[in-house]
Amino acid sequence: MLIIEDDDIIRRGIVKIVSKMDLPITTIEEASNGLEALEKIRQMVPDLIITDIMMPFLDGLKLLKQIREWELPSRTIIISGFDQFSYAQEAIAYGVGAYLLKPVKKDKLYQVLHKFIQGLTKESTHHKTASDGSQFGHDVGFITRYLEEHYAEDIDLNKAASLVFMNSTYFSSLFKKMTGVSFIHYLQKIRVEESKKLLSNHQLKIYEVAVKVGFSDEKYFFRVFKNTTGLTPNEFRLLKTK
Repeated sequence: MLIIEDDDIIRRGIVKIVSKMDLPITTIEEASNGLEALEKIRQMVPDLIITDIMMPFLDGLKLLKQIREWELPSRTIIISGFDQFSYAQEAIAYGVGAYLLKPVKKDKLYQVLHKFIQGLTKESTHHKTASDGSQFGHDVGFITRYLEEHYAEDIDLNKAASLVFMNSTYFSSLFKKMTGVSFIHYLQKIRVEESKKLLSNHQLKIYEVAVKVGFSDEKYFFRVFKNTTGLTPNEFRLLKTK
């Protein structure tokens, strides 16, 4: 479980309340703002999330939107001091499971969590008896979307595998089976496609384009670009100016 609330007293109070409930919740993590929460969600993919709406850096609704875009299976509960239909309506659109007003009532929170956990237990049983292919497809799908957003970062096979809690060798084999190409070739293709867009900007030097799409070595960028497109970055840029 992840509890997200910028007010330290409220957050710790919720942690204390939940920890004393007779529920099978073994781990409770905390985050004090939306950006910190986003990183923790990406790392741990929690089953249950309790989040405030009004928070620094990234509010709860935008956080819910990102969770929805990532297609994560997390069940979410909104806690808010705002009794406004517009907030609840938007939260429901992003798949929130419950909308609770502050101060949070223990019995209501227990009812919601108990219901969520029952649902998760049923899903877990179903998944165990069903084919693993669906889950593996979800994991690979998560990584492909992650690469499309984070291609410029220092990401490799080991980091990608860790994001879906897999052994890198097994993940590599699974990724190629699901996508038809290796992990590195998939990442290189994204980087090359993004570099094509940047090459139209003649203010950018080739090495600057390389860095912006995730290549730290200009010569390596040249080689990958040529292998992928049949042209060097310079040739591609000249061709586009004609």
